[in-house]
Amino acid sequence: MGCGASAPPPTVATVDSVAVIGGGIAGVTAAYYLAKKGLKVTIFEKESGVGQMTSYGPAGVTMWKNVKKAFDFDGTVSLADGGVEGSARLAEGSAWMIFGNDPERGDMMLQARLTFEKFLGLNPDAKVSCDDGGLLYMLDEKYYAKNLELFKDDPTFVFYSKAEFEKSDIYDKIFDGAEYYGIIHSKEECYVDPARMTKFIAKAVVSMGGDLSVSSEVTSITERGGCVSLRLKDNAAEVEFGACVVALGAFPGPLLKASGLEDGVDEIYGLKGYSITGRMPEGCLRRGVVDCMDVKFFRPYVDAKGNFCVRAGGCADAYDDEDPLRVVDSRMGEFKKNQLANKLFEHGVINEGAKDTKHDLIIEENKIEVWTGIRPVNKNGRVPLVRWAKGSAIDRAGLSDSERIAVVSGFGSNGFVMCWHAGPQLAEMFEKAPVKLMPDAEVLARSAMTWEEYYAKHPKGSKQTVT
Repeated sequence: MGCGASAPPPTVATVDSVAVIGGGIAGVTAAYYLAKKGLKVTIFEKESGVGQMTSYGPAGVTMWKNVKKAFDFDGTVSLADGGVEGSARLAEGSAWMIFGNDPERGDMMLQARLTFEKFLGLNPDAKVSCDDGGLLYMLDEKYYAKNLELFKDDPTFVFYSKAEFEKSDIYDKIFDGAEYYGIIHSKEECYVDPARMTKFIAKAVVSMGGDLSVSSEVTSITERGGCVSLRLKDNAAEVEFGACVVALGAFPGPLLKASGLEDGVDEIYGLKGYSITGRMPEGCLRRGVVDCMDVKFFRPYVDAKGNFCVRAGGCADAYDDEDPLRVVDSRMGEFKKNQLANKLFEHGVINEGAKDTKHDLIIEENKIEVWTGIRPVNKNGRVPLVRWAKGSAIDRAGLSDSERIAVVSGFGSNGFVMCWHAGPQLAEMFEKAPVKLMPDAEVLARSAMTWEEYYAKHPKGSKQTVT
């Protein structure tokens, strides 16, 4: 399968199938755009379903319609003013991730937003994963005044004093008793649940003839001749494809190393993410909130069984040189001091030091579940979004770029935004590679169908659809 053994002359390297290793938001988006090129795509995910680590990483994210405004907005953290003392020690790479000082980043984010909106137009059912209610910023007097000066004439920002906010129709019960100066309602931000959205993207991939292989961990990749062979854990037989994409978030290194490949990118570091999630009364929080006074975010969240939950998160310590991937599992003391997070603790029991390892997308009743991990970014602040792996079984000495094995960055809390830029870029990279793509006529035909046309041929509930 996909080894270039048919159709063109043997001297022409071809690709008709691609394995995507990793069923997170970056992996399924890469698979979607490769399938749109007519390639047969198979997604391999070691968990029991797609998007499970996505839920415990980015959790919920926002997308700005006006990208420049996102960079101008002032108040979450400010290095120039010292920021919020003691709450965010930022390494160089972590600061880059937050402040976006890469000159290309604004253009990337704008293109990502447009691409995302196009996907929603073609897949309207996926809109249930989105909330266009905007985002609330809770500010002290200093930053409220600074942003009022910046955006007082902008109709997409609504400014409320504390008294005005308490009387407004967007006030929620979670704010009862909280101390702050004012609230900014940023109406142009779209709040998205990436875990749910990942399932809709995977469904679209399957509708174009793709396959989804869950509970399937890839242990090594071998490039030989016109093939890329994958070996799966507990499976003696190898599976062959024309090419593959490694989309393993912040940690592609172990698999590449086990395969004798190199990434060609410095080790990935970043802010260490930490979040807690618990069930709360439905309606206590209807929009995402950023507590700019304590560098914490709060997002409404519906788990896999429909339970209403709230997730609170924040930036953990920046990496250290001795052990850059070490994450302290318990920061409950810090969250207990936050006035909004305390509302979570009224509804759940804390298991100190324990983190959720099931990734089942279900929040247990009367429990506070903890997620810890790395929000990836290159320590020099310049990780390519997509690139070819270096080295192959054919040419070891030169460590030349592979023409069949690509790597997609993990993007941490920015993952949902940046994957919509990376997906099309990856498909274009394959299209420009020396290998010749061999699109499948049926895959191309299915990629052009509307969902109405697709369901006319493949009724809902058939084996052809993803639930």
